[in-house]
Amino acid sequence: MRVSWQVTGIRQDAYALANPIQVEQEKPAKERGSYTRPELFNQPEEKGLVWVDHPELMQELKAVRERRASKGQKF
Repeated sequence: MRVSWQVTGIRQDAYALANPIQVEQEKPAKERGSYTRPELFNQPEEKGLVWVDHPELMQELKAVRERRASKGQKF
C-alpha cells in the first residue's frame, strides 16, 4: 500500500500578514500576448517581454546576429 500526505496551513506570522501573496496578477495591457520565456512555448523570440520593453534595441541585436550568422560567426 502506498500512502501520501499533504499538510497545508495559513501563515499568520507578521511578515505573511504584512506581505500577502497574490496568486495571480493581471498583466499590464502593454505586456499581454508576450512571454517571459517564449522559447518554452514554441513562440518566436519577438514574443518575449524584452521585445515589448526594448523593441529598437532587440531589432538591432537581431540584425547583428543575422549578419554574423551569414558570415559563419557565432554570437
